[in-house]
Amino acid sequence: MTRKSPRTLLIIVVGALVGSLTGCTSQADEVPALDISRSELWRTVNVNLHDVDPAWVVTEWPVALVHRSGCDTNSKTMMPKGPPWRYQLVTGRDNPSPDYLNRINGGLDSLAHRGFTVAPPPLPDDPRDRTATDSRGFHVDVEFTEKPGGQTRVAIWSWSPCVRHPNEVDDW
Repeated sequence: MTRKSPRTLLIIVVGALVGSLTGCTSQADEVPALDISRSELWRTVNVNLHDVDPAWVVTEWPVALVHRSGCDTNSKTMMPKGPPWRYQLVTGRDNPSPDYLNRINGGLDSLAHRGFTVAPPPLPDDPRDRTATDSRGFHVDVEFTEKPGGQTRVAIWSWSPCVRHPNEVDDW
């Protein structure tokens, strides 16, 4: 094995750092995003979650808690910023009954009939984890977590792809 000089190591480290930072600081206009109104986005994320968990009540905006994060990165703070935005909703249940789990599986089947691809996520933490993704990039994740004492937690996430709202008022 050859030993690298301090100068070579410095060039490698600086090159890697610059490469990683420039990948995170794109202009907001360069971030790929779906153009969609806030109301259509909200309806889509809600209905997708409801299809997997019928106990989820579809509400008008913004009664339910929605998390919104930017798809771009602020070059000064390295924190997410938007627009464009990604939205998510989550629901879950501790110690789900077999009936509840059957409804979730039926909901994933329902999404598959609507054109979603249903499969295990790329790196599942649990073999029961599933992800459903449609052609526009909307997806629903079902995640299982084993808690101490043999308890199980199932979380169901409904996500949007990065989106831009044609009406700036929708960006509140």
